[in-house]
Amino acid sequence: MLRSAVLATASAFVLVPQESLAQSSAQSGAQNVPSVTVTAPQAHRHATTTPQRRVPRSSVQTAASRKPQPQRDAGFVETPRGPVNGYVASRSSSGTKTNTPIMETPQSVSVIGAEQIRDQKPNKLDEVLRYTAGVRAGTFGADTRNDWWLIRGFKSDDIGLFLDGMQLYYTAYASWKLQPFNMERVEVLRGPSAVLYGGSSPSGIVNVISKMPPAEPIRYIETGVNNFGNAYVAFDVGGPVATQPENGKLFYRVVGEVQNGGTQVNFTPDNNYFIAPSFTWKPDADTTFTVLASASKQDTRGINFLPYQGTVTNAPFGKIPTSFFAGDPSVDRFTREQEMLGYLFERNLTDGLTFRQNARFAHVDLTYRGYVGSGWSDINTAMLGRYNWYAKDTANQADLDNQLEYRFNTGPVRHTMLFGVDLKGYQIDDYQAFNFGTVPPINVLNPVYGIDIPLTGPPVPQLPDHAEAGRHLSPGPDEARQLHAGAERPQRLGRDDAGRPRHGGNARQQQ
Repeated sequence: MLRSAVLATASAFVLVPQESLAQSSAQSGAQNVPSVTVTAPQAHRHATTTPQRRVPRSSVQTAASRKPQPQRDAGFVETPRGPVNGYVASRSSSGTKTNTPIMETPQSVSVIGAEQIRDQKPNKLDEVLRYTAGVRAGTFGADTRNDWWLIRGFKSDDIGLFLDGMQLYYTAYASWKLQPFNMERVEVLRGPSAVLYGGSSPSGIVNVISKMPPAEPIRYIETGVNNFGNAYVAFDVGGPVATQPENGKLFYRVVGEVQNGGTQVNFTPDNNYFIAPSFTWKPDADTTFTVLASASKQDTRGINFLPYQGTVTNAPFGKIPTSFFAGDPSVDRFTREQEMLGYLFERNLTDGLTFRQNARFAHVDLTYRGYVGSGWSDINTAMLGRYNWYAKDTANQADLDNQLEYRFNTGPVRHTMLFGVDLKGYQIDDYQAFNFGTVPPINVLNPVYGIDIPLTGPPVPQLPDHAEAGRHLSPGPDEARQLHAGAERPQRLGRDDAGRPRHGGNARQQQ
């Protein structure tokens, strides 16, 4: 109440100060003070406002506006294969296979740059995709073996993975493992794209762009450890190599990482080792030739699948501990050895005509052995059933992509037209074996390990080879409009278990 009274008094004093003081002076009887006449203030008129008072301010503003303003990252020019400035990319090649602004690409594209990948600290590719619109990453939860994701509700990790614009198809258990530390950017193209990329997911693709040799020197090393004791050391070095002027320009880069330690699940390490050397040779301003190589090895175990009751909902005993290992450390193992070698070639034939050829050969050798959970054998006593499992997969994939880009004008309209022919070859040796009823169940609250049950019977070959050839045509003006038309000719060749020729592939559920 006191504060309200003070505010009210102050307001009254401010409203009528001159009139109150004049009346007080007249009543005091001071004769030496001349009379004061108070006149009411006249209303302000906008027409009589003189603009001279604003001249100094406007002149100051004009002078300040004429000062050269500092431009942020004025020297940075983004390219579809180069780094992203911050988190927001402006250009991409996944939607058109050309250097096109994302705003002018007639398809939905998301780009995750190396800076965002570094800040997220992902351990695998599907963790990179967690914040991407339209993507459901890690569909099976924690898994050190493989990457899993859906794009617009469709499974896309097997036929929708691309590296440097070329597909990394896999089936059975011969999956590929890409290292986040060697990713310059990850581009997610949503929607069908078979005209440009051949057989792929109808919902979209994930195109990983490798780190390329830089024009400026790089000397970077990083290390860390998580709360499960999984530590890593990663390095990234590269830059120009001194050469004679007549030999052109040469650049190199070597990226590598060593990761070793445990995970949230007992007896399940996540050990990764990889190295990725590359070099770029530019004999002249119109020619670029880049060689990319990589080799990696992974040692882990399957985290396994657990029943719904006891994980999502409570079982009679409660919930299964998140550290529970359903296999047996004396039996379970998952190893992957992977090698890749490829090149990217580009030649500007004229100011408006560019030829590109990209190629890669990839090899993966994977062994998976262990006990797999098969549901409750007795939920009241917390006993989980298991079966014996073995898979040995060796796969080779070759890709060759030829592109001819033609740029021309028709009056005020600029056009970029792309012609291409691509070839893909995939070969796999897939051997699998499993036995039911031979492995004893395990208590999820008090597990006992050290039980080695050998498999009965030899592994059986499963899947045929896969070959594909196609051509693509992509004409369109630059002004945010693009038209795609083309043809696709896939072929699936192989033999069944009895040695008879057959066409088509087998769809198999991952264990």
